[in-house]
Amino acid sequence: MDNKKDTLLSEANSAARATVDIAQRLANDFEQLLDEEHALLGSASTQNLQKLADKKKSLVDSLTTIEPQLIKLLKDYPEQPEIASIRKILGKCQTRNRDNQVLTQLVLKHTNSSLELLRTLQQMDDLSLYAASGELDVKREQRDLGSA
Repeated sequence: MDNKKDTLLSEANSAARATVDIAQRLANDFEQLLDEEHALLGSASTQNLQKLADKKKSLVDSLTTIEPQLIKLLKDYPEQPEIASIRKILGKCQTRNRDNQVLTQLVLKHTNSSLELLRTLQQMDDLSLYAASGELDVKREQRDLGSA
């Protein structure tokens, strides 16, 4: 790598330096957000999922804003430590986002299956599962489960 490129990125080109600084901050924030999303998807609570999705969209919008400059920097200065770091973090983000997508699809599939089961139970005549005393009171003999 020639010294001219090193100088352009490190000191002389303030626009490039600003883009690198913004990209590093956004990439780190995005990585942290995806880790939070992953943890939330793995837990039973999805309370804050919409808030995280909104933050995620905002970060993606911010990254999109600097995308042309970032692509140029990634192409022109691939050996620079800051650029390599950004590339590495964005690669991790891509992998984590794919993992989160798979988890989201599994949660959605499970939720849809649970809803379908509840709809089926709701249609049954003996929906009451507990007696007034709180004891389990399922009348299985009234259910038509089909035949084998």
